[in-house]
Order: sequence, then structure tokens, then C-alpha cells
Amino acid sequence: MTFPASDILIVDDNINNLQLLSGILAEDRLTIRRAINGAIALKSIQAIRPDLILLDILLPDYSGYQLCQLIKQNPATADIPIIFISALNTTLDKVKAFAVGGVDYISKPFEFAEVKARIHSQLQLRAATAEVEALNAALEARVEQRTAQLMAAKVTLEEQIKERHLAEVALQQSESRFRFLIENASDLIFLLDPQGVIRYASPAVDRGLGYNPSAFVGKPLTQWLHPQDHEKATQWLTEVFAYPDRVLTIILRCQHRQGNEPVFEAVAQRFADATSFAGVVVNARDVTECLRMEAVQSALEREKELSELKLRFFSMASHEFRTPLSVILMAAQILENAEPEGAQTKRLRNIKRIQSSAQSLKTMLSDVLEIARLEAQSMEFKPQWISLPEVCDRILETHQTLHSHEPRIHY
Repeated sequence: MTFPASDILIVDDNINNLQLLSGILAEDRLTIRRAINGAIALKSIQAIRPDLILLDILLPDYSGYQLCQLIKQNPATADIPIIFISALNTTLDKVKAFAVGGVDYISKPFEFAEVKARIHSQLQLRAATAEVEALNAALEARVEQRTAQLMAAKVTLEEQIKERHLAEVALQQSESRFRFLIENASDLIFLLDPQGVIRYASPAVDRGLGYNPSAFVGKPLTQWLHPQDHEKATQWLTEVFAYPDRVLTIILRCQHRQGNEPVFEAVAQRFADATSFAGVVVNARDVTECLRMEAVQSALEREKELSELKLRFFSMASHEFRTPLSVILMAAQILENAEPEGAQTKRLRNIKRIQSSAQSLKTMLSDVLEIARLEAQSMEFKPQWISLPEVCDRILETHQTLHSHEPRIHY
């Protein structure tokens, strides 16, 4: 019979019994320690904790029962198995031995095989118990570790669930705000697929074009535009898809349900969502009234420019009219005061001046009328070449006439 490597303490005041038991166990892999009384046994146990104690009931200082009780009362030694050995073989003695904590009872005289069998059984039980305790300890450690991991995972999962819930709430709130803004926006908002087909139309299209938003879904955007703007809109959408980072603007005429043709300024940009759906978002604003106001403003500014031009022209014309009139008056006065000698020659010259000045007045009046007809768009503008030297000669002659004679007043 082979024993597991163990430490055995034999407590007996009989030297012969100590030697006998030591001899029985000497052949096995056991460390044998001996004590002849209770005091020595307690010190030996305190110094080195044995794996098994063989304890005689009759000792000089303690009874085996008392020593067993002392060992069992100490938590550090309470689990050491104790086998009583005694010549007392009554049932009462055996019952008392088990009552104070003994695990077995060997009666004297010893049977070698029985002693070895009982000791081996307790050592095997002790080893199995230690192994079970180690396994339990390892299992408890693993359970604690796993519990800690599960708790940490639980906390992490709870945090992730909380974060996900908060993210979902935030997303729902964001979607609600976005939907509220879209549904209450005054601008028309469309989502188009890559083929230019409308996938979403905001409620504002009802106010802007007179149709229910559902009427737009599944139909091309160009269907709702003025026929002359189809090609321009198609080219615009092509450029939007070609340049995803650019925001492109266009002016388009649409067809209202009532038959009128409102003008919209449309802004478009390409987008891609989480599902890799590529499309175009279009934001359109009715600028019909703005364009009308701009046209009115432009007409007013044009009218103002024409009024200023008329004022400048009339100011210049009044000056131009005054010059030939002055020549006529001057020539008439010269004729009136001409001397008889050479009067005919001077008279003819001054008559020619009067005729020339009158012709200039007639020409300027014709120019004024032609300008008026041009402004009224009732006459085609036909510029003609003139002789600049002749114009300069007439101006010079007029100037000399005005300053060559001092006017004389006769009473």
C-alpha cells in the first residue's frame, strides 16, 4: 500500500507503541513525528501543521479527549483528522472519541494491515478533501472573476443601452424638428432620385403650385415646368450630379394648377444617406413678385434717366434756339438801319443770314420731333453722315454776325 506524501504526528506516552507505529509506517513515504505527552504535541502542531494525528487516549498531562478538543477549538488546526489509539475498547470510549472530533478509532493490540488501511483511508480522504477545497477555491475565484466580468459587461451594456436610447431619443427629436421645419417651410422642397424623378414633395407645393404633394411623387420634375425650361432644367440637374460639392442655382418657370406660370428660384445639391442612396435635394422659392418688382424698379430707373435726358436736351435746345433767333433779330436790325449806299448788297447778305438761321431753327425742331418719335418707338433710327466743316463754317459765321455789329435802338 502506497501512501501520499504526508506528515503524521504520533502522540503516545508509551515508547514501545511509538516505535511500533513508527516501524509500521516506516516503509511508506511518510514523515513521522512523535510526542510523548499533550504539551509536546501542541508545540509540534504549532510548529508544523501535520496531515494526520494518531492520538492515544491515556496521556500523562492531558486525556486524549481533552487534547482533541483543544486542537478542534483552534480554527487553524480544526480540520486535521485525528485517529484515536487505545487499549480501551468499550463502545462508550469509542462514542466519546467520535463525539470530541475523532475520525476513527484503532484498538490495541495493533493489527498492522488494519492500521495501514485506516491511515491510508484518512490520508486519501484528506488529500481528496484538500483537492476539493482547492477546486472549490479555484471555482469560487473563477465565479467571482466571471461575475465581475459579467457585472462589468452588464454595466457596459447598460451604458450602451442608455447611450443608444439617448441617441434614439435625440434622433427622434431631430427628425421631429426637421419634419416640422420641412412641413411648415414656405419654400418648396423636393427629393429627386438620379433620374430626376421626385421621391418626396413638401406640403408647400400645395400652396405654391396648387397640387397635393402626393401628385408629384414618382413623376419627373420637368413635368411641372414650362416646356421651354425643360432642357435648361435637365442640364442643371446633370451638373448637380457631376459636382456633388457644389450648390447650383437656377431660375425656372413652373405650371400652376390655375394656369398661371409662377417663377421660382431653385437651389439644388447632391446628397447620399446611410443606405448609399444618392439623390438631389431641391429648395425652390417663388420669386415672381420679386422679379415683377425688379422690372418695375428697372422701368422707374429708366424713366428717371429719360426724364433727366429730356431736361438736358431741352436745356441745350433752348440755348440752340436762342442763337439763331438772335442772328435773325440782329440781321433784321441791320437791314432796318442800313445806309442807302451799298444797301442792296448788305440787305441780301442779311436776308441770307435770316434764311440760314430760320433753316437752323426748322432743323432743330425737326430733330426734337424725331427724338420724340424715337422715344415713342414710332420711328426707326437712321443715322446719316454730315459735313463737319460746313457745320463749323455756319457756327463761325453765326458767331461773327452776333459780334460784328453793336445793336442800335432807334426811337
